[in-house]
Formats: sequence, C-alpha cells, structure tokens
Amino acid sequence: MYVNTRFGRTHILKMGKQNGLPIIAFHGGNSLNPHDLLPLVELAKDYQIYAPDTIGHPGYSDEIRLSSKNMSYGEWALDIIDQVNYPHLKEWASHESVFASITKEAVYHGKSVPSM
Repeated sequence: MYVNTRFGRTHILKMGKQNGLPIIAFHGGNSLNPHDLLPLVELAKDYQIYAPDTIGHPGYSDEIRLSSKNMSYGEWALDIIDQVNYPHLKEWASHESVFASITKEAVYHGKSVPSM
C-alpha cells in the first residue's frame, strides 16, 4: 500500500491479523522491510503490522532524502501514523534516532507515544 506524506509517497508493507491492534515498524536507514520484519512475524498472529519503507532509502518510497539535523523524520513518521489512524497505535523503531525523532515531534504536536 502507499500513503502520501508531506515529503512524498511512502510504500508500506502490511501484514498480520486483519482486525488486530496496529504496530508501525520503522526500520533503520539503508535497510529493507522484509529483513526487518523477521523478528515481528510472531507478533503478526495478534497484531496488524505496518512497515513503511523509509523515504529516501532503499525500497519503493519516493527517493527524497530528509535531513537528520531537524525533525523531518519525525514529521514524516507522524504523517504515516495519522494515515493508519488508530487510537491505540503501538510504534516500534529498530533505529534509536528514528524513534527519538518520532518522540520529539509527537511531543511537540501534543501526541502521545505509547511503549510496547
């Protein structure tokens, strides 16, 4: 599936239980979703997992590089979270700088970032 963000089109792999609580799995840079989803296969029995291809990195998302020196990745991630639009969303980031950016941007916009 594809979603539009303020930075461009983002490809998202979706797997798991159709009506399960959603988890968004953000992977680190220069990585591919199929590889990063392996640890989450067991969770797919109970959750619906969304795994976006990081914009500007390998995958099917637009080839637009975001800056790591500002909140661009957090803004991009919040756009994806808003597209999934579920009140009890769980987030998982395999790269700590991505999660930190999401958290800072979410707090700035008054959103909560639940933990697993």
